[in-house]
Amino acid sequence: GLERTLGAPGDRLWQWTYTVPAGEQGEHQLQATARDLAGNEASVGAELGVDGAPPQLANLVVSPQRVRRGVPITVSFDADEPGAGLRALLDGREMAAQEPPEEGFDHSFTYTTGEADTEGVKQLTVLDVAGNVAAAGGVAVFDFTPPTATVTASSSFVANQQVELTLTISDDRSLDSAMRPVFI
Repeated sequence: GLERTLGAPGDRLWQWTYTVPAGEQGEHQLQATARDLAGNEASVGAELGVDGAPPQLANLVVSPQRVRRGVPITVSFDADEPGAGLRALLDGREMAAQEPPEEGFDHSFTYTTGEADTEGVKQLTVLDVAGNVAAAGGVAVFDFTPPTATVTASSSFVANQQVELTLTISDDRSLDSAMRPVFI
């Protein structure tokens, strides 16, 4: 029941600003009724959602966690935010909402690495419709540089004898500590 009597400025446009007190989270119904000197009335209503809290993320799963160029990455999580109002950013790049989300999760987002992406640890940021931010930290590594591999043989020319082959694989960057050689 807030009631104000307003005088009309010279251009006959009436305006009033209402500030929601801090801490009044949730849905609010605003109702305004205008009454002229003759007693004519007009009413209008509006809904206002107030959200000052960042989304709380739980059960965060990133797959895969180490990504090469052109490979999609999926981020799934549960959050205390309703509906489809969340946005996910991976190092500031918008991720696409996945509908329906991965089974067992409230929200899923995908992103495919491209030419504009750079190598390194990527940060996940989740925003709700009010602009509140939840930062999940480093969740993925973009690694676009292949390891170096060399093969040496104990002898270059052999005829029906055993040859010792040495395979050396190295990745001088600390982005990936697990390498798997594939023999063809």
